[in-house]
Amino acid sequence: MSITRAVLTIAAMVVVLFIVSNWFVGKRYKTIVSGDTPITIGPGQVRYYRLPLNATQHNPHITGHFLTFGGSGNDIEVFIADEEDFGKLMNDRQAQIYYDSDKTTSGTIDAQLPTGNETYYVVFSNRFSVISTKTVTADVSMSYE
Repeated sequence: MSITRAVLTIAAMVVVLFIVSNWFVGKRYKTIVSGDTPITIGPGQVRYYRLPLNATQHNPHITGHFLTFGGSGNDIEVFIADEEDFGKLMNDRQAQIYYDSDKTTSGTIDAQLPTGNETYYVVFSNRFSVISTKTVTADVSMSYE
């Protein structure tokens, strides 16, 4: 085998390894909330998690589950919104959101977000309660390519 052919063969193998490694590594994961630490939310309060994304994080997808204890209904509202709509929601204005659990005891989160430079918020809201503190256990993560 000539030196030129050997170099081309090695270069082709490097390209194949690069493609295969990106195929296996394709998705990346980020923990947003871990169930190891319960979240305590007072009456009329929210707990939110800020999630800045950039255009290199393609196809962001937030998934997870939560369970609520406390108060007469054992309920909480969970939603995901971008920064502008998060502000609207905090000021009791109508907003577009990517996920809304409504008031519930437990739920499964599944929200596909658009790719781009944007900041999102995962929000656990107890604003509707005037007396009861709620405790939430949640596991929420984001995957992207």
